[in-house]
Amino acid sequence: MTPRITGEWQVDEVLRRYPATGPIFLQRGRMLEAGQGQVYPTYPQMTVAEYAARNNVDEQALLKALNAEVEARQFAAERPLPFVDTGPEAR
Repeated sequence: MTPRITGEWQVDEVLRRYPATGPIFLQRGRMLEAGQGQVYPTYPQMTVAEYAARNNVDEQALLKALNAEVEARQFAAERPLPFVDTGPEAR
């Protein structure tokens, strides 16, 4: 059983352990900072709760989506689909 992601987790730790959560973060807001006259953006350390607050996202909804993605990947890995050969017409 994988541990559930909480608001105290660092965003980079979530992404490192569960790369499939990346699109969830990207769809809900920004993770970078680009100041006035700054050529390269920075990616500050932040918790999932700080990320949610920064992007005006409901923290509980974000956590629910992140944990659902992790659980779905874990479920799929534990129960692979059987191979079914339906014949040459399906190829």
